[in-house]
Amino acid sequence: EEVFDDYATAISGNCLKDGYLMLMFCQWTAIDKCGNESHYKIIVKVVDRTAPVFVSKPADITVDLCKGQTVPALTQLTATDDCSDVVSVNETEAKQGTGCNYTLVRTWTAADSCRNVATHTQEISVIGAQPAITNVAVVQPQCGANGKITVNATACGNGTLKYSINGGQTYQNSNVFSNLSSGTYNVVVSTTDGACTV
Repeated sequence: EEVFDDYATAISGNCLKDGYLMLMFCQWTAIDKCGNESHYKIIVKVVDRTAPVFVSKPADITVDLCKGQTVPALTQLTATDDCSDVVSVNETEAKQGTGCNYTLVRTWTAADSCRNVATHTQEISVIGAQPAITNVAVVQPQCGANGKITVNATACGNGTLKYSINGGQTYQNSNVFSNLSSGTYNVVVSTTDGACTV
């Protein structure tokens, strides 16, 4: 009588230490009527070379502060992995450019326990609230330091402004400068955070 027999066993591993998640040992044995045996063995190594997958990925957007839009808060994303545990999801934010218009680059990095890494990058283009000077009214001084400069300006959105008549060396919140002597004055208007100046 011919006999067929099979045997299988498996051991778990640590992919960082051992290089695999599991080893499977399989063996088949065939015995013919005369008692002759034939064996066939295989070893199956189960590895994880697939990066995690983000559940959701924010798309690139443009935020116009002049239209009252706001930059969304930096949120933590989640990721899944079919083979091993997701160890960490980290996020970073970098600002590119200066002044009114700039870009926020947000990067999320997800890693599993086998050090497979997935990244996602979102770019937020920010259009800043550029102030605009609409009028500068001057009252010339008469016999002393009694001149006055009134600066009228507008700010986009809900921004507030600060004013300077010395080229931005010093600022004040009021748009009226009094008790001025004759001279040359360099009018500058800026948002209160100093990001946008005109």
